[in-house]
Amino acid sequence: MLHHNSVFHSLLKHVPWSELEQIVEKYGADKLARELKTKRHLIALLYGQFSGATSLREIVTGLESHETRLYHLGAAAVKRSTVSDANSQRPWQVFAELATTYVFDLGFYDYGWWAQLDDAGCRFVTRLKKNTLLQVVYENRVRKSGNILSDRIGYLPQRLANSRKNPLQVPVRELRVIIDTGKILRIVTNDIDAPAEEIADLYKQRWQIELFFRWVKQTLRIRHFIGLSENAVRIQIAVALIAFVILRLAQAAQKAVHSPLQFARLVRANLMHRRPIDRMLGPLQPHPTNSDQLKLALYFT
Repeated sequence: MLHHNSVFHSLLKHVPWSELEQIVEKYGADKLARELKTKRHLIALLYGQFSGATSLREIVTGLESHETRLYHLGAAAVKRSTVSDANSQRPWQVFAELATTYVFDLGFYDYGWWAQLDDAGCRFVTRLKKNTLLQVVYENRVRKSGNILSDRIGYLPQRLANSRKNPLQVPVRELRVIIDTGKILRIVTNDIDAPAEEIADLYKQRWQIELFFRWVKQTLRIRHFIGLSENAVRIQIAVALIAFVILRLAQAAQKAVHSPLQFARLVRANLMHRRPIDRMLGPLQPHPTNSDQLKLALYFT
């Protein structure tokens, strides 16, 4: 008999579990956890995102209804109070470090936030204002034929207004890039090692951020918070971003559904069904049976 994993199982294959284990070890996130380890915690919250659940009770009830299929996911049914405790006590940085690079424009010009992203192990790419000074300590070579005019490593101002200390004290990298209109942009990142062209391309794609937030608003469940503490809210936002990345990776791996929104809706409708993730549009196909299986079924009827 042919066997198909559930759609949820296929989605979870995109999670870098070995990387999660390293992050869990870094923060000691499982030392005090008896019933709900970080992996099961993440799976439960991802189930909530993919299924469209709007509350902890809805997540717990949904998992209980599919309890027989959770074993193959490395998961199990959970108690509402257990998830609530994990949301308030497990370090939110564990989930934040698993999310993606942050690319944003001048509307998010906040050294404090940049420092928090850097502390959490995240990469950010954004613009520097024209009047922001950079104390240069090293300059990389750039190709003369490209659109990157300079690639420099240095420090942002040590002091801000009213003599406040700049919370971002780590070296940053500034790229001066000329765009098609002739305008020169100053792009800044905490990624010291990536190719300059990669950083410039990341920022060039920033217009997709508007599409991303529209997609998040329509698809991911962060309009209703399932916990009230700051830690729980941070975890929910980080898991929503992880869910977004997983859905986009899964969509890119198939060719049947081109619309991200339609793909997300099909995932929600088929989440616990056992079917290939690239065949969610058609009806469920019955498993072929042989004569011996048919006789056995009739015998026990």
